[in-house]
Amino acid sequence: MSLSHIVECISKSASERSDSEVIELVDWFLNMCPLNIKPDVARDILRNCAFRQCQRDDVIIRQGEQGDSFYIILDGKVSVYINTEAVLDDPDDEATTTGGEEAAQAAVNATAAQPEQSRGPVSVSSLKRKASKGSTSAAIAAATAEKKELDRTKYGNFIVNFGAGKSFGELALINKDCVRNASIIADEPTLLIEVNRDLYNRSLRSVQEAELRERFEFVSRCNVFDSWPSKYRRQAAMSLRKENFGFDATIVRQGDPLDGLQFIVSGQAKVVVNIPMHPGQYPLLGLREFHFGSDEQPPTGS
Repeated sequence: MSLSHIVECISKSASERSDSEVIELVDWFLNMCPLNIKPDVARDILRNCAFRQCQRDDVIIRQGEQGDSFYIILDGKVSVYINTEAVLDDPDDEATTTGGEEAAQAAVNATAAQPEQSRGPVSVSSLKRKASKGSTSAAIAAATAEKKELDRTKYGNFIVNFGAGKSFGELALINKDCVRNASIIADEPTLLIEVNRDLYNRSLRSVQEAELRERFEFVSRCNVFDSWPSKYRRQAAMSLRKENFGFDATIVRQGDPLDGLQFIVSGQAKVVVNIPMHPGQYPLLGLREFHFGSDEQPPTGS
């Protein structure tokens, strides 16, 4: 199924989307976006969602503002930024250090109850226009090139990238009074499914509230985070994303840029190290380079 076909459907108003069009998209949607939902929920989302397209450097979500939408990336890439100076410490730091479900729920409640912070730089105009029939992200690339580059340092520390199939914005919808706890900025022309609060509450909230609680429980149990201040533990929990890897899949590859930290929740992984790569990877350590004859194999460690 082509991207243009999908955009053509969800660019229409909800009343203009036929049952056959929506049903045709359900299997694709469930495979593309791992939201752990049933087909009837997917149909509801596809029937009633909005379509949004963004240019590079568009601020989709701004930390400190009130949030009313949840987003799923159809195409493109976004970056998450958090201004740690704008995140309040918990009044009771023990709320996220004690383990168990009660601590996790307390952390969720504390996050949801944070007051609105001061606004950041002047926002880029929100893009609410509908795409014309058959449009794709390439149609807005030219306009992106003419736009002045955004100073992203004003939005805090870079946290993570999200690409096609990923979603964001759920935290502000867990509680109606919750504000955005991070800024999300488009890295390139990006196409989004936008889910408003009412649609989110009836289709996704219960599932994602449980997933959020699970993330806080993990942070409260994992000793890596024991010495972290509560606001950073909360940020860590909000940044966690669960991913599944099949047998023999490569999780990380030696030599690739570091883009995050992985925790194994279940299963096993094998670590293989190509030692001769270390002198090139760590030049400041002055490691001895390895030289092997034609019949010799480089050593590996595991």
